[in-house]
This record gives sequence, structure tokens and C-alpha cells, in this order.
Amino acid sequence: MRKTMKKEFIKLSLINSTTVAAIFVAASMFSFGCNSKHEGAIESSGILEAVEVNVASKVSGQLLRLNIREGDIVAKGDTIALIDNETQQLILQQMQAGVDLADAQ
Repeated sequence: MRKTMKKEFIKLSLINSTTVAAIFVAASMFSFGCNSKHEGAIESSGILEAVEVNVASKVSGQLLRLNIREGDIVAKGDTIALIDNETQQLILQQMQAGVDLADAQ
């Protein structure tokens, strides 16, 4: 049970990294699809700019810090925002106390 709680806590901590990684995976898949050779396909080169990218968090909370501005370039692993996780920390502590109590019995 402790492993499950720790995994959930780690998931909450890595939400920003996961979101950025998902964007890069989607871009890579798009790039791979564009590079494949199809009969009758037309090849061209140029610059592709994103019109809009929606980024969302899996948890709600107060935004403590926003580390980027519109137009900034981000890379995998960059923290783009910090969300207050005090509520999740308290829930985790309560769950750990419950596990400790159950282990003691």
C-alpha cells in the first residue's frame, strides 16, 4: 500500500514533465509520419510553427509560479509551472499515518 501511495505522489510531482514529454512525443510522431515515403507524395522543406498548444494539468491548485512566457522554447524536463501541492501533501501524510497505524496493529 505504501508503494502505491508513493507512486501516486511521484505522479503528482512529475505532471509538468509528463505534459512537456507528451508534447515532444506527439511532435516526434508527426515528424516520423512526415518523413515516410509514400508513392505520389510531394516533399517540401520549410518552417512549421505551432499556432496554438494547449497545456493542462491533471491536478487542480493555485499556481505558485509560471516559469515561461508565450513564445518561450521549452525542452523535455523543463518545469513550466509550479502548482501548490500542500493539499496533496496533507492527504499523503494522512494516508501514511493510516498505513503506519495499520502496520502497528
